Amino acid sequence: MNKIMTKADFIRNCFCAVLEDGKIHRYREIYDYACTKSVGTPFEGQLDLRNFILAFSNRLEQPDFPYMRVRFGYYQKMTPAMICGAVGDQQLNRVYELLDAAITLQQKARDVYTDEFAHTNDDGAPVSQIYESVYRKSDELIDCLSAWLAETEDLLNVVEQHQEAEPEIGPQLC
Repeated sequence: MNKIMTKADFIRNCFCAVLEDGKIHRYREIYDYACTKSVGTPFEGQLDLRNFILAFSNRLEQPDFPYMRVRFGYYQKMTPAMICGAVGDQQLNRVYELLDAAITLQQKARDVYTDEFAHTNDDGAPVSQIYESVYRKSDELIDCLSAWLAETEDLLNVVEQHQEAEPEIGPQLC
């Protein structure tokens, strides 16, 4: 037993050890495992069920921590496909938000032009030329964002299919 290890480190190591099998485990099960492992260590009798979660709860919110809360009181190690999916979904959502904003901008520009300028200017007027330029550029932006989304989705699907095809190796130690 490493004497320099903190109680929080000890709890996190126990948390990882229990969840290493990839199955869903209850909070109480993780706590009981840590209590059993603490026998004969400086942490014996020092683990409190109510405060036990504090050692790993903030780590659960970090994107590089491969463990997650499945639902209240239940935890699981994330598979590579789950990790890739979570990161990929975040990326896709951000690009979809950009695409939505670009489409909204284009529609608002069209509305403003139609309501304020279209009936008062001829097609050769500077306002019409500027509007046409804005519309073309926004169209290009929408096309580029759509291509970006398609490429990202293709890459994520390739990674997921590759990971699904890999055989299970079994649990590894922390």
